[in-house]
Amino acid sequence: MPSILTGMSNVANLHCRISTANYPRCLNDCLGLSCRAKYTSRRVTGVEAITLLFRKPQRGDVIVFDSSEIDRLPEGTRGKLYIKRLIGLGGDTIQIKPPYVLVNSNKLDSLPAFERIYSRTNGYSGYVLAPGAEFFHNAGNIYKVPPGELFVLGDNSRGSLDSRFFGSFPEHAVIGRAILVYWPISKRFGWID
Repeated sequence: MPSILTGMSNVANLHCRISTANYPRCLNDCLGLSCRAKYTSRRVTGVEAITLLFRKPQRGDVIVFDSSEIDRLPEGTRGKLYIKRLIGLGGDTIQIKPPYVLVNSNKLDSLPAFERIYSRTNGYSGYVLAPGAEFFHNAGNIYKVPPGELFVLGDNSRGSLDSRFFGSFPEHAVIGRAILVYWPISKRFGWID
């Protein structure tokens, strides 16, 4: 089981772990946070791992996870780090009724981020069904998250390779919570909600 503090000798010696094959060099000390830099769609994101020492990931958290154990991913995409919003926990039932996602038959709307995604404005399309997806290609599809696993969706649902395609994955694959987009400086710069 990979440790969320891999590469850190202690909490006082915080630094970024960067895969030089896939991610840019860390240009700073990650703002003093326990984090790893994640490069996705030309964005650099600070990832905090300390919180997960004290609590499990929660619905709505934006998490970074290792995809090595996701067999349904195409060969060339397995083993990379992914960043997605956590939707379902072990035992949950997930359904997509565009633009909404339902968890245990209730619309997931506990955070402002969900209302922003559902709004279908500013580049968001809500959560959509994906023709060709193994798990959510029509409105009747329901997914039961197995115990000890997590279900994630991308905020940009139309362009996201997420659990609609590869299903759930083990909780221990989570590396940390994405908390800050710090490059490039654009409308998405700042704290992640």
